[in-house]
Amino acid sequence: MLSGSRRVSDVGRQHLVDGLVCCGEAHHGDRGGRTTAASSEPLSNARRHPRVFADIDKAIALNPWNALAYFHRGYAYEKKGDEDRAIADFRRALEINPRMLDAKVRLKHLGATP
Repeated sequence: MLSGSRRVSDVGRQHLVDGLVCCGEAHHGDRGGRTTAASSEPLSNARRHPRVFADIDKAIALNPWNALAYFHRGYAYEKKGDEDRAIADFRRALEINPRMLDAKVRLKHLGATP
């Protein structure tokens, strides 16, 4: 049971931030020398959860070398319809981790080059 006014959604958001900050690249699986990002399902409803951007921004501020955080923010921007910001974040993720396959796939889907 949760105490005080902390809601379940707050706990879920904190787990997202904790995972992005603490684990970072550990959430990547290796597929033939290419890394892939963890599931982006929690971010697929970014339009309905505008705080997701603040949470990911916090994760990036705490660890600016976390490619996974940039990937997830890019994915959230893509789902929101902000392709320019999505492309910028996917490219930043690739600058940090050039082997991140999912960022390459998302850029190709958006018609952009890595």
